Amino acid sequence: MKAMAVSKYLNGPERAFGALALFFSVLWPIVAVVKGVAINLELTALALCLQVGLILIGLYFRIRLDSEKVARLAISLGYYLIFVASVANLIEMRFPIDALVLDPILQEIDDAIGYKWSGVLAWLASWPGVGNVLAFIYNTSLLQLAFLMAVLALSGKDRTHYRFLTTAAVSLFLTVAIWMIWPSFGPAISQTIPEDVVGKMTLVVGPEYQTEMLRRVASGATSVPPFTTLGLVAFPSYHTIMALLVVVYSWRTLVGLPLLLFNIPMLPAILTQGAHYVSDVVAGFVVFLISALIAKRLIVGPEKWDAVRTF
Repeated sequence: MKAMAVSKYLNGPERAFGALALFFSVLWPIVAVVKGVAINLELTALALCLQVGLILIGLYFRIRLDSEKVARLAISLGYYLIFVASVANLIEMRFPIDALVLDPILQEIDDAIGYKWSGVLAWLASWPGVGNVLAFIYNTSLLQLAFLMAVLALSGKDRTHYRFLTTAAVSLFLTVAIWMIWPSFGPAISQTIPEDVVGKMTLVVGPEYQTEMLRRVASGATSVPPFTTLGLVAFPSYHTIMALLVVVYSWRTLVGLPLLLFNIPMLPAILTQGAHYVSDVVAGFVVFLISALIAKRLIVGPEKWDAVRTF
């Protein structure tokens, strides 16, 4: 697959991403109908207008304005939003869940190494400013992905751009596939946040979040897309994967070092504000590595680029 090739309409990687996005965008409504879950038509229509609109804008820039960099950015962003939204809807329809098999095992591993999420939160509450900063950094993951997508597309780093997108798509697919088979929700499913922590600092996963998560586990989705979006996938940690996506694929750009420094606190943010087991983070590293290797094999450039060693 030659990521550098320019097409009048869609190039090879874009056709592949498009086919994948189309598959999942058709799959989730079928699953919803089969399971009897109501489809929120207003949110679905709004999301579809944004996603398809970006793709059409990209095609306009490519065909009429001959602006290839903007075209690749808009088309890639549109496809990725379709993919993410479709997968999020499929996750919602995995509920209700009768038994949690993986969480007790992962909790035992945490206990063995002496890590307890609620205890770390209580300790972190002594430095609420630090907790607030970690919450802010944790919540920037998607924005960082969009920012890097723009940097790579607009700077003409085509091969890196498509490897970045392929790694993101493959890792998301693997993460959700693992979670669908062995759903887990992190320590927030079983541990109680100390009362003296609530109100002292920003909590991404707070008591209200826990209540809604437990409701979905027991009762299932009432409609898709839901009005309240939760990060329900714990193992593997996709926030870990997103941080690695940003750091690795930005490294040979002008924003590489700033993004590396910005994401150093992401690891403690994932464990604390993200309410993850340590094993979730380790699994995120493994899934990212596998996905990056797959992307490196799939996305190749013309012969003149073969000597250029990019990730």
